[in-house]
Order: sequence, then structure tokens, then C-alpha cells
Amino acid sequence: MSDQFDDQLAAAMRRQMIHSTASLTVDRRGWTRKQWVDDAKRLMGDIDGAVTSLANGHVTAMLATIAELEDTE
Repeated sequence: MSDQFDDQLAAAMRRQMIHSTASLTVDRRGWTRKQWVDDAKRLMGDIDGAVTSLANGHVTAMLATIAELEDTE
């Protein structure tokens, strides 16, 4: 691999880490399931978004939403 590619990959990883750290500093106490799901969509839609930006509450809310949808089938 080229040094330029290595530098680009390292920069992308740093941006994802910064994004993740910023996400983890948000106080989400008392959020509704919809707020959690909407926030997960926003985080994943960011150019530097990655699953590392999601908290357990994001995943729990999305899984509950999926289970609810499955129950309506």
C-alpha cells in the first residue's frame, strides 16, 4: 500500500474516533425510542458516522422497533 493511502485511512479512522467520542458525550437520559432511532439515523448518515458512534440505547431502540414491526406481520 502507498503511504498516501495509509495516511488517508489513518485520517478517516481519526475522524470516526472523534465522531464516536462526540456522540458518547451527549446526555440522552429520558429520550424516547423515536429520539434514539432518529439519532442513530443521523449519526450513521454523517460522513464520519460508524457503528462506533452508537450507544447501547440506539441499538436497543432499533431492536425494539424491529420486534414491533415483526409483531405486525
